[in-house]
Amino acid sequence: MDFEIQQLSDIGTSNPIVARLSFQTSELVKMFPLTDKQKEDIFGLLGMDVSERLVSCYKIYSKLQDELIKVNQTNKDDYFKGNAVYTPAVMDLRNLCDNFLYEAKSTLRDLLGIFNIFFNKEFPKPQFDLAYKWAKEKFGEDDNLTKILKDDHDTWIKRIVSMRNSREHPGGYSGHLKINNIMLINKNEPPYFKAPTWQLNDERESPVLSDMATFIDNTLGLCEDLLVILLEKLPESNIPLIIYEIPVEQRDDNCPVRFKVSLHPDYLEQFEN
Repeated sequence: MDFEIQQLSDIGTSNPIVARLSFQTSELVKMFPLTDKQKEDIFGLLGMDVSERLVSCYKIYSKLQDELIKVNQTNKDDYFKGNAVYTPAVMDLRNLCDNFLYEAKSTLRDLLGIFNIFFNKEFPKPQFDLAYKWAKEKFGEDDNLTKILKDDHDTWIKRIVSMRNSREHPGGYSGHLKINNIMLINKNEPPYFKAPTWQLNDERESPVLSDMATFIDNTLGLCEDLLVILLEKLPESNIPLIIYEIPVEQRDDNCPVRFKVSLHPDYLEQFEN
């Protein structure tokens, strides 16, 4: 079956998020033994809902990046006049951070819907720790699905969800998230200013911009990895398929998909002999 890929924003398929969640998803699912409804639901989830939320994260990241580029390109004399220092600031930084964290948590919550499509298993909140426990019971501790859910939850998902929760409920179970705007660090030589940072409770503060970029990259990769793992768990069809990864340097700039599906080489050999 064919899917209609409709551009709903100014971000097209040259952006990896759209290429890999919309176009790539549509190409992968149509080759596997899924019902039409499952295929539609998978594309609706990854190619529409999750993709739109992750694009929203990307736009917030890009807006902050543009603000910081302007600061770096501004003449030093505009900031240092006599004995006065005019420290620049990112306007509306707190709202940018809050909106990013809202979309980030919502993206993760939506992504867990993929288990409902494949296994009729629901996780109403972005609780990847519960998804890990479920996968461990169903497939075993050494299964690729179990491992990726455990690793990603422990290394970055838990933190980003806690950051969002701390903004929704300050001082609650997740504690406090401190957001720092641009700060003066040296008036004699560059870099003169420190880019915005945030700090969850007693953790070390970290740059907001790079954390946003890391979340987007991690989430995009997790979406793809989950889909590939779940597709590979489907019963084998009469025509064996393999999913292979395209090296970064070989991806099409106009639509940089990461995965493609092909017939298994062993299956093709029988037609060559």
